[in-house]
Amino acid sequence: DLNFSAPPGCPNRKRFMFQGKADESPGMETGDIFIELKEKRHDLYTRLNDEDLLLQRKVSLLDALCGLRFGVRHLNGEMLEIASDGVVRPGEVLVVRGYGMPKKQSPRSFGDLLVRIEVDFPQELP
Repeated sequence: DLNFSAPPGCPNRKRFMFQGKADESPGMETGDIFIELKEKRHDLYTRLNDEDLLLQRKVSLLDALCGLRFGVRHLNGEMLEIASDGVVRPGEVLVVRGYGMPKKQSPRSFGDLLVRIEVDFPQELP
């Protein structure tokens, strides 16, 4: 039996080798087992580098000019409130510190959640 658990903060495509753990045959050298992790795509979040997460959010022009506030469920299940009281420009990035991925060198500390704002401009004035 081979039990395996990926450590927190493990990067995409990380390979693990278990030397001498493959099937054994008489008169043959025991082979190695390789496990390569492949990151699963998420509907809301994209992983940037190894530690940060990116969330792209489209907001109305009114919210971009007058301040915005919205909730989003984090990967850990926690409901986060993202807010800005001032004008938010298209492409501006709001940073929520400590809500990224676990840092591989220090799994108890986390990268940041970066929220890139896209402004939905109306096609015409009402």
